[in-house]
Amino acid sequence: MERVDLAEVVAEALLLVAPRARQLGVTLEENVERPLPVTADASALHQVLLNLFTNALQAMADAESRTLTTTAFRVDQRVGVRVEDSGCGIASDRLEQVFLPFFTSKGDHADPERRGAGLGLSVSYGIAEAHGGTLEVDSVEGEGATFTLLL
Repeated sequence: MERVDLAEVVAEALLLVAPRARQLGVTLEENVERPLPVTADASALHQVLLNLFTNALQAMADAESRTLTTTAFRVDQRVGVRVEDSGCGIASDRLEQVFLPFFTSKGDHADPERRGAGLGLSVSYGIAEAHGGTLEVDSVEGEGATFTLLL
């Protein structure tokens, strides 16, 4: 754990997913306060963000509107990142399961690039907790999903 700028971690992770976003026709919107200092493991936070961005891109592969909005902000003594997509969303009866190990809604998808083992969100949730933070989800099926990491 060291002092890092969460805004820089967000920027680096977005840079890595930008080529795939372009391939899929996804618009990346970035609303990031700077700086956002936090004591954290930058590599672990990078992994969380890559998981969230990858899931969002996969959820939008068949969507008509394709926008991934990333907002990094300060609230009270905490910092946070909100990742919103305009994809397929998550059914309300599955929301409580998304952070469980091996839970996936895409394990049998025909496209191998859209399959999942169900570990990304579980690992991300654990990383958030290890940092004394939270990872929350809000979604309406057919309208996209929003994941919020608070540290």
